[in-house]
Amino acid sequence: TYTHIWKPMLQAKFDGDFSNTPATYIWSRLVRMKSTRGGASQKEEAGHLIGGYITLLNAMAD
Repeated sequence: TYTHIWKPMLQAKFDGDFSNTPATYIWSRLVRMKSTRGGASQKEEAGHLIGGYITLLNAMAD
């Protein structure tokens, strides 16, 4: 699991230098991702803003 999932993710997230990544980061990531799953099917329910956060900021400014 570490070699195939966590190591590539940490390398991408921290530009290859993840030797000092706190355990609290990994724990909070697991908790956050688990919270996107609900119901008996356990399908993920997450999304993203098309256009990024600027879309939200522009809508709030209007």
